[in-house]
Amino acid sequence: MSAGCVHQKASVILAGGFLLGSLVFGPGIEYAAGALIGIMLTPDLDVDNGYIGNKIIRNKLGHWVEKGWDMLWHFYRRSLKHGSELSHFPVVSTLFRLAYLFFFLIVIPYVVLVIFIPDKLNIRLEFQWWINLILSHYELILGLIGSDLIHWTLDVSTTEHAKHKKVEIFGMPLASSTCK
Repeated sequence: MSAGCVHQKASVILAGGFLLGSLVFGPGIEYAAGALIGIMLTPDLDVDNGYIGNKIIRNKLGHWVEKGWDMLWHFYRRSLKHGSELSHFPVVSTLFRLAYLFFFLIVIPYVVLVIFIPDKLNIRLEFQWWINLILSHYELILGLIGSDLIHWTLDVSTTEHAKHKKVEIFGMPLASSTCK
């Protein structure tokens, strides 16, 4: 398995490729945004001792935000073995993580609101609104799937502890055995 910084660099390179592609082929900024989101919504959210996103959140947003993010993903981490198909296999794992987020950030708060304000909320309209939002921004999800595909490819084609193995993309070194 590749180190987290390797996955981060790969997602940034993919986002740059999407941006260059958008200059040639037209609008595509959402693909790039999805690839960058892949750094935070990585398949490595199932790692018990944290992943590179924890460090990014702590450095940019603070310790308490990192703890909240960590608590959000607690059940995900506890229910999946690291590297399993449900957490790492492209498309399947991406959709599973998005469904997990949807459940914890939308469904549970909505159910709590329905308990306190039962007559004012319409769950069917709420879910329809979210589905329309997701479908209108499918490029974002495809960019995230692209990031996950690269993550999975790096995991199956590299070994984190290989001392002399270098990972290259288009002839450019992506990482050596250690990341800085």
